[in-house]
Amino acid sequence: MESLAELSVTHRKDVDTSGLRATFQRHQITLSSIVRLRILSRGSWSFLVEACPNVEILALEYNLDQDNIMHAAGALKHLTDFEICRDTWRKKDIKRLLQFLPEIQSLALRGTLGQEKLSVSTTARGAVSLRALSILTRTQTFAEVFGLFPELTKIAITAIQEVTDEDLEGEYSDDGSGYGSIYGEMMWEHELDEDQSSVAMKFFEHCPVLETLCLVRTGCVRSWYPTRGSKGSLESVYSPRDGYKSWHQSDELEIREHDKEGFPKLFKFPRPTNFCSEAWDHQSNWSESSESMEYWVSEVLLYSRKKSNID
Repeated sequence: MESLAELSVTHRKDVDTSGLRATFQRHQITLSSIVRLRILSRGSWSFLVEACPNVEILALEYNLDQDNIMHAAGALKHLTDFEICRDTWRKKDIKRLLQFLPEIQSLALRGTLGQEKLSVSTTARGAVSLRALSILTRTQTFAEVFGLFPELTKIAITAIQEVTDEDLEGEYSDDGSGYGSIYGEMMWEHELDEDQSSVAMKFFEHCPVLETLCLVRTGCVRSWYPTRGSKGSLESVYSPRDGYKSWHQSDELEIREHDKEGFPKLFKFPRPTNFCSEAWDHQSNWSESSESMEYWVSEVLLYSRKKSNID
């Protein structure tokens, strides 16, 4: 483990990490060689983040509401890229990210959008009433909230809207037949979906240092880039691809740089889940046996002792 640069902990079920945490704290374990850390587990893993002070790329799962691990992430001095999942993303969630990671340079946000458009202010159903118009015009859009990150140069964000029971009401028969296909159709085409070039224009207008915007749908991604004038003013946006292509039709470079969900590949080995939502995730490849946990701990301790001897 002396040259270990990448570490992934993947466990679908809640894990009791108290024993492992105590071991790390008792032996003051520091894994200084790790620069890419992925934790796909709902357990309390802040101690592991704290033990890897040189991490540059950090990927978490549904941990945005856990103050301890978010504080640990915010304390990483070398962190540039951050990826996280959420069942439904809303503007308040982006503001919470800003609270912990104000200087982050790259964000990847998996999941769905919580019935909110990316480029304009909407009500929960996307309709703007005259009564609410004055309030909505004062409400920040996703693009404006992302503009609060002063160093953000790359965003990869889901463009899939959450499909709610209200969406499905009246769309399928009383016996539930056709539910799956209708749900899938709405994942692809929702009434709140937006023209991507308009979304890109808004994002690049409000994020002056943004260089790349990746809008991700199921198995598809479209990357957008700005064209700026000599004084940095936004002139236009462009995408190398003309329209959507199915994943098997995409060019080799694009497939090589993005995973099967369409998000940028941040790690050398693949993410062991196909969908962000817990309901869709496959069983994790992390073994639940106490023997495997004990073996991992022993390897970490051995590595720590060797590092101490070298130092």
